[in-house]
Amino acid sequence: MGFWGVIVSAVMVLGALFVPTAAGAQDDPPVVVPGFCAPLSDVLDNAGSIPVDDEDYQQQSAEGAELIAALRQVAPAELALLLDELDAFSASASAQIDAAGGISGLTDQQREDLIDGSVAVLEPITAFYEQSCPGANIDARLYPECEVDGDVLPPQLVVLNVSQNPVDVVAGEIAFTVASFDIEFNDVPADLQPDDVLINGVSGLVEVGSCDDFQGDGEEDDEFASFFVATFTGGCPAAVSYTHLTLPTIYSV
Repeated sequence: MGFWGVIVSAVMVLGALFVPTAAGAQDDPPVVVPGFCAPLSDVLDNAGSIPVDDEDYQQQSAEGAELIAALRQVAPAELALLLDELDAFSASASAQIDAAGGISGLTDQQREDLIDGSVAVLEPITAFYEQSCPGANIDARLYPECEVDGDVLPPQLVVLNVSQNPVDVVAGEIAFTVASFDIEFNDVPADLQPDDVLINGVSGLVEVGSCDDFQGDGEEDDEFASFFVATFTGGCPAAVSYTHLTLPTIYSV
């Protein structure tokens, strides 16, 4: 995750990406998620938020400090060391921003240095999150048969991978890999259940989608679009088009 947090919309043209396949069912024990995963996700989400001005920046800094404090209550030793490095960087960055009189007072070189520093600090934390927390930066939805604008779409399994590593998906007889920063659509049998799907060998990571997601208007469409919005780090594929660049979030400590 970059310090300015590059956000890219990955909404796909659904009909062009449907791939017919067949699947069965399988049983698997429920996924066990470590207690630090949720607060760690909150910290990373806060780091990629978009302060629009210095007031917003101060509010997000305060929220970030609270989130880190909560995470430290449950963080294992390896993560605690990474948080120490984040706190040190945050204090240094905050001092630079204060000396500049606010975000707008930073020079271009200062901004570049903060970006470089944030990559060094946040990438190991993101890597720890992805290695330790099942389903980290992976979204998957199972859709029933849906009628959209007069066309009938078969049941679909949609897997969006915005992690740094490819993920293996098994749904009965279906097996496919979703590359890093990629999305896959597959037709599935109507009787496939969410827990029948294994992602990197783990079940319990698939949510049930609604046909309302495909309607293309209203609040439901906003929710569907948000499912395909991802925070990307440096090294994204050249074909990705960036929609906007976020501003810095520094944690006050």
